[in-house]
Amino acid sequence: MGKKVPYSVEDFNPTPAQAAKGMKHSVYAVARTKTTLSIYDLAEKMADGTTYTKGEILGMLDRLDTVMRQELLEGNACQLGNVKGEVLTTLKASVKGSVSDAEIEAITTAAHAQDASVAIRTVAEKSDLKPDKLSVTVKALIGKNFGEWFRQNKSLERVKSQGFYVPDDDENPANQGGNGGGSDPDDGTLG
Repeated sequence: MGKKVPYSVEDFNPTPAQAAKGMKHSVYAVARTKTTLSIYDLAEKMADGTTYTKGEILGMLDRLDTVMRQELLEGNACQLGNVKGEVLTTLKASVKGSVSDAEIEAITTAAHAQDASVAIRTVAEKSDLKPDKLSVTVKALIGKNFGEWFRQNKSLERVKSQGFYVPDDDENPANQGGNGGGSDPDDGTLG
């Protein structure tokens, strides 16, 4: 039971504006988290069965955090995985930003109104995309092999529609008693 990924099934009910655009009611699955393990919890689990202490592992993990932060700030991507070369995740910078032709036209038109020597432009140029128009963050990419391993090794357990882990006994026919006539196509035993 402990090796199952909990999920719930939720309703999407469109607002009147969404319904006017043709959106209709649907149901969708949401992964639920049983608990979140801290770095201290993980270090304790890592130390179990090894000659390393929890403190030594915490020190190594803290140093890894420092090194990865430095490398990310230098523009490098950092991979986490195992010694066999299988990548769990890759952390890398992500930059977003754009400037449209309409924005450039509005900016240059306003500038032209203040100073007639400023030309009105209708096409954005690469030089218009200044750093102050960009947002930068870090994104995590899941390794292809890890994603495939997880997909092949997981099983699912349907839980109630709360934001925390509660088995969904009410919706599982195996837990409802009665004469057992028929089967529920969504009984939580998805593969």
